[in-house]
Amino acid sequence: MTFAATGYSLPPGGVDLRFPFDTGCVGCSPSNPVGLHLVFRREGSVVTGQYQPADHFRGGPGAVHGGVLALMLDEYSCAAGYFLLGRIFVTGSLNIRYERPTHLGLPLTVRAWITDQTHPKYCVIDCSIAHEGKVLATSTGRFFPVEPPAVVSSPA
Repeated sequence: MTFAATGYSLPPGGVDLRFPFDTGCVGCSPSNPVGLHLVFRREGSVVTGQYQPADHFRGGPGAVHGGVLALMLDEYSCAAGYFLLGRIFVTGSLNIRYERPTHLGLPLTVRAWITDQTHPKYCVIDCSIAHEGKVLATSTGRFFPVEPPAVVSSPA
């Protein structure tokens, strides 16, 4: 089973990618004034990117809030579905493991890849966040393909 859209061509590798629509998403929308403004790249069968969380995303002393890391894992996972398969995906489940504290002020590398497309209703996408090669958090999720709405509106 594959979830790839009919006639879909992969985007070029090594160039900045954004979704072609703006819903005001807190993760990826360039128009959301308090969002993360995440940008993606395709490197082979992986969607990757760099991000350095701002100080206002603080959790514990000197650490990035775990919810912000979860948002990044979820967003890159959905981006992997979109940029690798050409379909919009929504999250069915997301299991996260925080491996070690993620300190503020560090540039983070996020990587997401599709690990299983054998279920008829969802695919499994794994993701990791690392700093200088040390894995800080990982996730495995079930992502369901959805048809895009006829009109995408943005609250921004």
